[in-house]
Amino acid sequence: MFAILDTETTGGQVGEEKIIDLAIFLHDGEKVVDQLITLINPLKPIQPFVQKMTGIGPNMVRQAPRFHEVAKRIVEITENAVLIGHNIAFDYRMLRQEFAELGFTFERETLDTLFLAEGLIPGLPAYGLSKLCQELNIVNPDKHRAEGDARATMELFEILIQKDEQKKLFGIRSMYTAQPKEQLGKTLRTLLRNVTTRHGVYYVFDAEGKCIYLCPLYQAKENITRRFLSDTTENKIFQAQAAESGTEHLPSKWLALWKSYTDYLNLQPPYVLQSPLSRQKIAVYIKDGKYKSGKNPEKNQVILWMSSPFLAGKAASFLNEHLFEYAPGEAHSRTVLFPKTEQIETFNGRDITEKLYLIWNEQKLEGYVYSTTKEPLKKKDARKNRATKLIDDAYGLGLWLENTKTVDLLGKNNG
Repeated sequence: MFAILDTETTGGQVGEEKIIDLAIFLHDGEKVVDQLITLINPLKPIQPFVQKMTGIGPNMVRQAPRFHEVAKRIVEITENAVLIGHNIAFDYRMLRQEFAELGFTFERETLDTLFLAEGLIPGLPAYGLSKLCQELNIVNPDKHRAEGDARATMELFEILIQKDEQKKLFGIRSMYTAQPKEQLGKTLRTLLRNVTTRHGVYYVFDAEGKCIYLCPLYQAKENITRRFLSDTTENKIFQAQAAESGTEHLPSKWLALWKSYTDYLNLQPPYVLQSPLSRQKIAVYIKDGKYKSGKNPEKNQVILWMSSPFLAGKAASFLNEHLFEYAPGEAHSRTVLFPKTEQIETFNGRDITEKLYLIWNEQKLEGYVYSTTKEPLKKKDARKNRATKLIDDAYGLGLWLENTKTVDLLGKNNG
């Protein structure tokens, strides 16, 4: 669990400041499950520059609870959670300082979205929260208020989760919460508690937070149960190492397969025996100047991997119909299927309030972006920075072609 927080303080000498505004959102890696938002009476003056910056004056905090009145709630909402903040060292110091005055030692693990952003979205001119909001089109109407900045940090954190190709933000939970094994049945129940009927990708982590297994979510229950019922040496080792599971929900089965494949190549988990690519049986390839389909393309250039002979044959026919020139070594499917200018495809998101956008540019996939508005799509740099990457190859393109709105394999172009 992650406790995303922000504080505003009275200002003054280091060690003498007091918290006047506090917001904590308890996040399970996918959604908020609890929250605490409150002003706090500091029982001391608020510095004028703080009043001007935050809009919080003496009258606003006069009837607010004192810190000791919310201390128990803070302990409860952050228990067994990793504290997340932008420049978290400041907020963590303030909480520890307030608790120390009550005679209580407050200790939690922390992660800083500032450093995470530097690692996952390199090359930006600055990494302050306001600058990141501008770069990523994160709307924060309540700057310098705890709730507004915490919500902006939470949206940034969710973007970073999507950008986290190595799944460290998923796996890190097991570093702090994994318990010694008591029995296999308990471990199996722990691993399967994240299995749902929704589309997505399922991950298993060891006690150090490393991904050791992944599969499409719809396969998870059967695959994990089979491993725990097996007495082979490999599966016994897997049973001993598996500590925690995580799930990334996605809006469709085809995108879940594509993301599973991408994460398989990025993470190389040791207990996946074969790539999801094996489920795509039919190749579309170039031979003798034409597109053909079949199971054994030999050493010819494979353009697409598709799931059925019918679809592969339709794809080959479609590509041949639109192929006007042939030069060996070029992936002609791109020039046929994609314009050179930027192209944005719209699909349904994970719920009715959300849309999924696939971003193509110069005939290459930049990735996908979730949004509840078109705000992130207005700024090209924001689209690129927010995009979650997918492996752009013959397997991914085959999944896209089978599900795209842009190209109809039967020959009708939907634009």
